[in-house]
Amino acid sequence: MTASRPPRAVGQFSDLCYVAAEDAKVLPPGKRAVPIQRVNWTDQDVGNTIRKAHDLGEWVVSVDTMSSRQMLAANGIKVIRDIQLPDIDMRVLVSSREPSQNLLRHLQDDFSGMQDGYLSTQAAALAQLVVNTVVEVCGQKILSSARSRTAAREIVGLAAATAIVDREKSVAGRKPIWFSLDDNRAFFNHKGKLADTLALTIRREGDSFVVSMTVVEAKCVSLASEMIEAKSSREQVVSTLGTIETHFVTQADLMAKRAWGRQLLYLMSLRPDYIQFFVDNRELEEFRQAVADGEVDYEADGRSVVVVHDDVSSASLSVVASEKNDAVWQYSVRQKSLSALLHAMADPAGNHLPELPRPALTAVTPLPGRVAPAEDLPQSDESAPVVVPEPETVSVEQTLVNSVAQAVSAIAGGPVAAPAPTPAVADAPSDTVFSHNPGLPAALEAVMRDVAEGKGAGEVKEAEERFAADTARNLQAALTEFNMVAQLAVPNTISTPNGVLVNFVGHSTLTVPKLNGKLTELRTTFGMDVTDIRAGLGKISLFVAAQDRRVVDLARVWLETKWPPGSPDSISNFLLGLREDTGEPLWLNLRGNYGRNSEHGPHTLIAGETGSGKGVLMQSLLLQMIALNSPQSLKIYLIDPKMGVDFPWIENAPHMARDIITDQEEAELVLETVVHEMDRRYELIKEKRVPKISEYNRLVPKEEQLPYIFVIHDEMADWMASSDEYRKVIQQKVTRLAAKARACGIHVIMITQRAAQEAIPPGIRDNLNNRLVLKVAGEAGSVLALGVKGAERLLGKGHLAARLGGDKPAGEEYFVAQVPFASTEELQIYADAALGLS
Repeated sequence: MTASRPPRAVGQFSDLCYVAAEDAKVLPPGKRAVPIQRVNWTDQDVGNTIRKAHDLGEWVVSVDTMSSRQMLAANGIKVIRDIQLPDIDMRVLVSSREPSQNLLRHLQDDFSGMQDGYLSTQAAALAQLVVNTVVEVCGQKILSSARSRTAAREIVGLAAATAIVDREKSVAGRKPIWFSLDDNRAFFNHKGKLADTLALTIRREGDSFVVSMTVVEAKCVSLASEMIEAKSSREQVVSTLGTIETHFVTQADLMAKRAWGRQLLYLMSLRPDYIQFFVDNRELEEFRQAVADGEVDYEADGRSVVVVHDDVSSASLSVVASEKNDAVWQYSVRQKSLSALLHAMADPAGNHLPELPRPALTAVTPLPGRVAPAEDLPQSDESAPVVVPEPETVSVEQTLVNSVAQAVSAIAGGPVAAPAPTPAVADAPSDTVFSHNPGLPAALEAVMRDVAEGKGAGEVKEAEERFAADTARNLQAALTEFNMVAQLAVPNTISTPNGVLVNFVGHSTLTVPKLNGKLTELRTTFGMDVTDIRAGLGKISLFVAAQDRRVVDLARVWLETKWPPGSPDSISNFLLGLREDTGEPLWLNLRGNYGRNSEHGPHTLIAGETGSGKGVLMQSLLLQMIALNSPQSLKIYLIDPKMGVDFPWIENAPHMARDIITDQEEAELVLETVVHEMDRRYELIKEKRVPKISEYNRLVPKEEQLPYIFVIHDEMADWMASSDEYRKVIQQKVTRLAAKARACGIHVIMITQRAAQEAIPPGIRDNLNNRLVLKVAGEAGSVLALGVKGAERLLGKGHLAARLGGDKPAGEEYFVAQVPFASTEELQIYADAALGLS
């Protein structure tokens, strides 16, 4: 194989190879050499090898890249199964020289015992005919049917289905090509039970090609089990057809349509007889290009064929349409009509095939993208009566189906009832960037809205959406170029602080190993830095890093966040930032679950080097404490060796149990006071015979309720390094508080710049369960503060690694998030608004 117009150097090299190989001095005038591969299916050595292999066993399995139907057929061998292995460029061919004698015997015995004269007298010939037919349609059934007489009957049903569908779907005398759906389950990405086979035809209508696919499921059953088996067969066809329609018929995503089309071309290449539908090679190439460009039309329907082998009551075929999807028809074949079908297959020149009936179609709402059945469809005559199901009582299932049909009708533009008028919301501007957030105090919400909109929040959101959409479109196009089926999932994208997560529907061509092999090409050729690949249930997501980090504005994040139910009066679930992997809020849950996070430990360690964003994180937490809790429900002790320079806006908050503590002796006194308060609270809780403060507060009057207490110690390492006495006090008091304080509503937050052994002694570190670590200098600091490596790779400026006990993202040891930022001036404005001081 070679390019149709190779580069000059390649063409000259090919010419030289020709001259050398053919022992010629020059090429004929005006001619060029084109390298090709010649394959001789009748090669004697190849034929001998194939025949020897089939002399050794009844079934032969070939696993390689060269075996093909043509090669085996040329040597008198029948292909039973043809399977493409996922993630491997190899095929599995199961082949046999002769059909199983057990299978032929089972079929012959069945036909001999039937009352119909033709079936019983021609039993041996019909058994061979059925096997030869089904081998070409669904070889997998040949393997499974060789086990027992009951299993062998399945292929009788499939032979009858082949006769019906070949008659109904042939195009200009050309029969459909058939594929085993079970052999190609991974290709169609179907979940649940799958029908037997797919019949495919191609026709031209004007300038367009139409690919018609028919899902086929066949049964051969007794009269006693007909109702159960017919329902099961019908449901399998409806389910499988739904998958086919989603991928091809109603596919609105052009890139996905192209990708599925290319996969279909590969599937058709396994059955080269599909070229029968084209006049010449030019038309064939035109069709292939149209499929690759997504410019062909697809149509799909389904056929369920149920052969009732012991019913001799009727000689006619009957057919009904499924109530769930009118494109699915179910044929019922009795013994006499089976005889006629098989007679027609054995003697195509005779006039043995009965006229195929058509169902009486009721008014069923069409699926979007599928044409409604014409009202003037010809009905069956008296010789082929149509069976119409009697009306039934409407079931719950049917009620749901009707509701869905009405919804689909609305989507398709059908008539719907006028919606009830929506009550107007007073003072709700239609052009606002942010909707009302009931979790925020009204004054704070108004101020934050002004700040965020003053920074152009609307334009920023639009730019993020454009970037996400462009990234998804470009990534989808790139993956399609790699012959991967890249169909966007819902939601298509998730914007995160430092990139975009693009979601695709899972497919056998879209796997983690294959994507890992394309990362360099995505970066260098397509300009997309895919830094993470995440496999999920039914989907796969790729994280594409942005070239520039986005500043996460605190006002915008707060306005867009759904706050816990108690806000703005009392919360114990604190927003840490936006998750890097999903863009969702990451919560520190001190009491109870919230968001997508479970309950965490009561005490917290915050660590990070200068400039990493420790102050930004602590400012965000403190602002939540005073803005979303009443002074009666929460009190704060803030110890800060830096004289409170990072928190000037909190000094006037009534939540402060006392002024910011800037002296070691005062700090020791405060810690002693808090320990005594802890012991006092335990006595009170014990008297009420309850286990924790939340239950105690429910039992006492409001004025006797106990507020939650936060003891926050900033830069604790400075004082611990300067005073052994203070180190001992801290270790003793904090260890006591950390071990016992949860039940009585006291929480400890320790903050350090130095992630070193002497700065975070084991006695303190082991009792601080929540580790909020920003960028640290090295791996040793990360292991000490976070418990694992990784924090040394953070980007700084609020880039956070959070290890929250057993709460962790799938496959990872810790969460990664971006802490929202607000300037000191903004924090002062927000605090004043929350406290009613503005």
